[in-house]
Amino acid sequence: MEQTGLEQIYIPKARFVYWMVMLNRLKTRDRLKAISVIDDDLCPMCGEASESADHIFFRYPWSCQCLRILNSWLGTNISSLSSIKPSKWKVSKFEKKTITTSLCSLIYQIWNARNDSVWNFKLILPSVLMQSVKLEVKHQLYSLYPHCVKDVISLF
Repeated sequence: MEQTGLEQIYIPKARFVYWMVMLNRLKTRDRLKAISVIDDDLCPMCGEASESADHIFFRYPWSCQCLRILNSWLGTNISSLSSIKPSKWKVSKFEKKTITTSLCSLIYQIWNARNDSVWNFKLILPSVLMQSVKLEVKHQLYSLYPHCVKDVISLF
């Protein structure tokens, strides 16, 4: 069985959303329209494209800005759903856990921001969202790898 990289992530909600994205099973508007739950699959944030997982996390300009910040921070080049699978990365075990934890947190935070924008009509700045991601990742890595404190500190 292929390792998903989620084995060491203890943020249950984030882990679940990340897993649903990897399986392309998140209840996005394109999927809801396909099963006749809704009539309109347009993205509620931009109103210009069909809302799919790929659009929400990798094509929507606001999410792209969050992803650029993450890529700059981690020195990665993640740009699509296919590039979030840990088995494709050629990095150390610690780096793989760091990237997976960061992606998991980012995807969860973007999904929450999307829901907040739909239900409460507000959207936070990408820089504010990324501060939350970094803080969550820092706490997660400290709890998992107390012996690698210097490596964790160098990320921040």
